[in-house]
Amino acid sequence: MKILAHNVIIDRDKMNKLPKTVWDWELPILQERFPGGLVVVHGSTEVERESLPEVNAEYNRLRMSHSVEPDTKVPYCDLVYGRGAKGVKTLTKAIENSVIKEVAPKPPVKKKTTAKKPTVK
Repeated sequence: MKILAHNVIIDRDKMNKLPKTVWDWELPILQERFPGGLVVVHGSTEVERESLPEVNAEYNRLRMSHSVEPDTKVPYCDLVYGRGAKGVKTLTKAIENSVIKEVAPKPPVKKKTTAKKPTVK
């Protein structure tokens, strides 16, 4: 299956720009963590994977990878997707929505041919 990923640049300051490729469901967390247009998407790509990630493990990875909001100490993952079972459920939907649907090509349309009637002379 193909999953959507984004090539982004995180503009942390004038001298520190971080290029990164993130899964589609990870992008909202980056945008929450670096607000005000500091996350710029420079293209998207389709990544071939055998299966989707296990949701609980992915939820925990996102919580650990993106730290906490400094004032409230709430993980950015929780701010975006919710905490606990609600967060896992919301993340599950986001992961499922990132799968690129394969569209089967339409079969060619056969043109109707009209046979000419023989003319009698």
